[in-house]
Amino acid sequence: MASVTLVLAFGFAAPWLLWGIALAAAPVVIHLLFRRQFRETPWAAMQFLAAAAQRQSRWSRIDQWLLLLVRTLIPLAAAIALAGPLLDLATGASTSTPTHRVLVLDVSLSTQAREAGRSHWSRIRDAATALAGEARPGDTWQLYVMGGAAPRAVIAEPTFLSEPLLEELRQLEASAETGRFADTLGQVVESLQKQAPGRRAVYLMTDGQRAQWRPSSEAEREQLQTTLAELHKLARVVWVDVTTSSLGNVAVTDVSLGEPYVLAGQGVRASATVTRYGDAPWPKTLEWRVDGRLVAAQPLDDPQGNEIRRELQYTPPAAGEIRIEAALPADALTGDDRRGAVCVVRDQVRVLLVDGRPSGVPFENATDAIRLALAPDAAIPGQILATVVSDGDLLSASLEDFDVVWLCDVPRLTEREAELLGRYTRDGGGLVISLGPGVREETYNAALLDDPAPLLPARIGDLVGDPRRRDQSFAFRGDDFSHPILAPFRGNPNTGFELTQTFAYRKTFPTPHARVAVAFETGDPAIVEGQFGRGRVLLITTAADRTWGTWAVWGHTFVPMLHETIRYLLSSQLESRQVEVGKTLLTALPRAQLSGVVEVLTPQDERKPAEAVDPAGSTTVAFSETTTPGFYAVDPPGTVIPSLWFAVNPNPRESDLTPLSASELRDGLFAGRTVDTPADLPSGDAPATAPLDSPRDDPLPRWLLGFVLILLIGEPFLAWNRSLGLAIAASLLLTAGAGFLGGNLAAAIAATAAAAAGVAMFGRQLWSPAADAPAVSRERA
Repeated sequence: MASVTLVLAFGFAAPWLLWGIALAAAPVVIHLLFRRQFRETPWAAMQFLAAAAQRQSRWSRIDQWLLLLVRTLIPLAAAIALAGPLLDLATGASTSTPTHRVLVLDVSLSTQAREAGRSHWSRIRDAATALAGEARPGDTWQLYVMGGAAPRAVIAEPTFLSEPLLEELRQLEASAETGRFADTLGQVVESLQKQAPGRRAVYLMTDGQRAQWRPSSEAEREQLQTTLAELHKLARVVWVDVTTSSLGNVAVTDVSLGEPYVLAGQGVRASATVTRYGDAPWPKTLEWRVDGRLVAAQPLDDPQGNEIRRELQYTPPAAGEIRIEAALPADALTGDDRRGAVCVVRDQVRVLLVDGRPSGVPFENATDAIRLALAPDAAIPGQILATVVSDGDLLSASLEDFDVVWLCDVPRLTEREAELLGRYTRDGGGLVISLGPGVREETYNAALLDDPAPLLPARIGDLVGDPRRRDQSFAFRGDDFSHPILAPFRGNPNTGFELTQTFAYRKTFPTPHARVAVAFETGDPAIVEGQFGRGRVLLITTAADRTWGTWAVWGHTFVPMLHETIRYLLSSQLESRQVEVGKTLLTALPRAQLSGVVEVLTPQDERKPAEAVDPAGSTTVAFSETTTPGFYAVDPPGTVIPSLWFAVNPNPRESDLTPLSASELRDGLFAGRTVDTPADLPSGDAPATAPLDSPRDDPLPRWLLGFVLILLIGEPFLAWNRSLGLAIAASLLLTAGAGFLGGNLAAAIAATAAAAAGVAMFGRQLWSPAADAPAVSRERA
């Protein structure tokens, strides 16, 4: 036979009301304070009365103790009843003890998908509302949402009130952001760890999207499973999946530009990727829009496979910023049917060359080779405008007017110059530092490296080689062309890249987050890249002229590398123009050209103020309310600066609506741990709560209050006549018990029988010979 385990659970819904038990001592205290004090005085006639009273003394003493017991039980039972006793005797069944419930709602973009005319989000909210509406006295609530760049606690502190919870649920809406589920659940774990132990249940209300709950990244998957394991140690986990089938979906998952910027007169090449998930039908066309105008409609006529790429060739009519968007017809999930990018069309690229070795002799200046490679004819304006200043004029130069700043063999840097360069780079500027014979490395290391956030990507060390002897040279390594500035040499073995001779360079030691773009055959870095704020820094360890090698005079290598360097730095500056939903928009604006509040125009044509982050020198403008996909414009008021456009797009991971399978849920996500699944819940449009949470009407408090009522009714009769009081109490108890067990008819019969028995007992007591005996003790009572 299978054994049955009986579980006895006992508790109180409002234990603070148990203070009323102290009132039970009141009758005893009153009895002790007011009992009669007398002296015994012998008297002849009392001998006959004492003999008569002795026969009644035993019953008199019982009457007194019984009456004291009744009066003590009345406040005792009332206090326990008001405290809400909860008693359950079951075979492993859940008790009706108050539960601390944590609702964790999935509000990511995928929950906006519509199934059978209703969105998954409306089903999630209805399930949460139904659960909140079934709250029992003593239950506490917390509310978290999974969606957005940061975990969000809507109701962070436990509350006994369900109305605030219902109001928050009514106001909640699904977002266009992706969810960071592990981070949100980690916040739930931290909150539960700070609370007192008790009965808890955490409800994961979601569409069960596989791409979110089983991410492709091994690190993300391990973090999520570890967090869920911690959650299982603290609470019972209830999995509420609102999906009833696997929905198909078609989305624009990528829009990329061949170049994030082009020069006026050049064409723009944009590429879009359309991805199909599940068995959704392919739409007929993909529409291209530029600045809101339809410029092309391309057919999607490839029924094979699940991915189609289409390209757009477009020539902007003038310089400025253009918004390119690829769009599909609306389907089950409309939030991912369009995606955009911003392309900057420039008249010129402005480069500031800082000459650390100015000279009146041609090609003896440190900047001559670089200026010639970027702008061959200074008299004819070209695509790149190179401006040369001496190192002494660096502090007076307006760096925000330039796209790239290049330091050429500048001997030393002061703290003020380092601060100026750091602010320029932090705001998104591109900085190149090429060394040479005049550089004092100790000033660079002190000014640009010895800082918690170093601007210099590598520590500059001793000189390697001897530029005067030139009997030893060092060539560039030709086995790795992965960095973007080496793109012209990729797949072109006869460009002469490996033939470049370098006679001297500075040995450098890259910082932990730096990247070596080009290396010498010795393994030492030739060009080191580092990220600083929103800008990039390139450190060239050799001279960008002919003093330390043939690189500057070997045009096949020098010229394309310099142009690709400028292109790479500009491209990195424009990467921030295409961000994910929920990310902060950042851009730098010169303070001197600002007047008033910087506003941001949202896709809903609303104007909202931006926040100035760095008021020193230049202003970094930040805007974080990017909760809707589309184009945002940063509009500085009262200036000639045109609007700066940003494309905000959803995370493509949200587009795959395939839910977790039962095996993935049981063996993958929860790794065999016990969890309530939708199969355990009642069927219906909106999933109900698990059996754990079925509201339970515990009768024990009502029975205790009924017992108090019976004692209150019987106490006066018991004080007057013991038999009558017992008869009335017994009749009331018998009536209540019969009503509970046998219904109204049984209760009526029991009440009649109990009344008849009570009358008979009272009549017998009234007409018995003992009724004429003195009732000394009864008089005392």
